[in-house]
Amino acid sequence: MTSLMGHQSRVAAKPCIELRQFIGAATCCYALLQTVARPLSACDKARVGSRSEAGCRDQRGVAMNMRLGSHDSFSVPARGAPRFAQDGAGVIDVDELRRHVPVLRHKLAAGQPVYHAGQPFKSLFLVHAGFVKLVELSDDGRDQVTGFRGKGDFLGTDSIGLPAYACGAVSLESGEAWELPYPAMLQACRDMPELNARLAAALAREIRADHAWMLTIGTLNAEQRVAAFLVAEGRRCATLGFSARHFMLRMRRADMASFLALTNETVCRVLAKLHDMRLIAVARREVEVLDEGALRSMAGQLA
Repeated sequence: MTSLMGHQSRVAAKPCIELRQFIGAATCCYALLQTVARPLSACDKARVGSRSEAGCRDQRGVAMNMRLGSHDSFSVPARGAPRFAQDGAGVIDVDELRRHVPVLRHKLAAGQPVYHAGQPFKSLFLVHAGFVKLVELSDDGRDQVTGFRGKGDFLGTDSIGLPAYACGAVSLESGEAWELPYPAMLQACRDMPELNARLAAALAREIRADHAWMLTIGTLNAEQRVAAFLVAEGRRCATLGFSARHFMLRMRRADMASFLALTNETVCRVLAKLHDMRLIAVARREVEVLDEGALRSMAGQLA
């Protein structure tokens, strides 16, 4: 009887935890929408809920393995997918932005940090070229990959209202990031309403993706997670104008495993199995999707 009551208590507590996370994330999004009109102290308070959500996500390998973060319920733009072509606010005029914000261009090499977790928050970054992973330090001291960003993505939006960056960003290949000082960005948001809309949309997408994956990953096995990730990467490439059926994985297997809350060995085993099933053809980081319908079906998506 005691065991049964304990089980019921845990089941009842789970929706409450998810609700608190969603409310905190929604509050964070609202705070960003108000950054032009409100002082940062209001954002500081709003971001407390968001950090609680991030802390809960760090338990990904223990309870729900809830951290993947590429698509909202497999049907909306990827968490790490390029955002410039997908926002309803329209593409930012870079030349106009430069008239309002001092843009600092940073050339990046593979493995070079863009910024570190805990570093004072002073700027947002825009990925102009290359591919970047987001990392947080887990409780046991390991780097946990929490997302990927590509061309056209903002970096640092999760740290708005905080005194320091909530996570680190590391370049996975040669590329370029544009540093946009945050105080100047706030002023630019007043002068460029489309920029404010884009920042709000970027954070809103991040919240939707986090919440959707939190609810979804708990029901997916390793094969489904890897399949979903490959579908997401294909969609990312299609957004950039490349083939969704033949692409390169820009991250290492270890980064992919960390992102999917799996072991490196499991990711390699699943990729080999999908290869043997003739769903994909894999040659190191090169992936060719041979049966997209079957891959989507395995990931739990509609074709």
